[in-house]
Amino acid sequence: LERLVVAATARLARSLGQRGPLPPVQLTCTTDIPRQVGLAGSSAVITATIRALCAAWSVELAPFDLAEMALATEVEDLGVAAGPQDRVIQAYEQVMIMDFTPPRTEASYGIVDPILLPPLLIAWDKSPGGPSGDTHGDLRMRWERGDTDVVDVMRALRRLVDEGLTALETRDLDRFAELVDENFELRCRVTAVGPSDHRAVSIARKAGAAAKLCGSGGAVLVVPRSDSDLAAIERELTREGYSTCRPTVT
Repeated sequence: LERLVVAATARLARSLGQRGPLPPVQLTCTTDIPRQVGLAGSSAVITATIRALCAAWSVELAPFDLAEMALATEVEDLGVAAGPQDRVIQAYEQVMIMDFTPPRTEASYGIVDPILLPPLLIAWDKSPGGPSGDTHGDLRMRWERGDTDVVDVMRALRRLVDEGLTALETRDLDRFAELVDENFELRCRVTAVGPSDHRAVSIARKAGAAAKLCGSGGAVLVVPRSDSDLAAIERELTREGYSTCRPTVT
């Protein structure tokens, strides 16, 4: 945690250099986000650090600028292969639809009404995996080389975003679940998915729900269909050794 906090502090302090000496602060940090299961723990610490320092130093940062600063801290200062997604969610604290076609601006992001979402379930392996940058770094290199599989999958994922938003807006939750399953199949085409993740997805699917990875691996998001019993799925995942939570989206 210290490495993340120090990097975030240094990044914000550099950006405020023209303001002169900054008042000293004492920072403490705790987190209950599971480590190395693709649940955006590192970016959450960085975003929270920048937000806390802004409050202490009477600095106002727009959500867009906060997300960009958090991303720059990880990519430029810590050398982590990362993208804007997690930081945008953390900075805006909303359900978002995001378009990463360059250049990124505030117009790249829109807020989605959380009431459109079905009940959700997250399940993760209690044994930490590897750093998310390992997965994202490989994908980034393949994208930059023009790897056909990666390019095709990224184009397909863009289609899923558009169709997914339409499904939510029309309250077609079964179609939304189909798109979630398709997301997982696309992911399997370009990255190695571990047996624990496959098992969690299989448990959800056998019970009639859809599931996909949350991030780099280690955690899955379960999305029910209209006739799914989410409580039963959660009990089965727990019996199989997974930790679970029901996120409250507001």
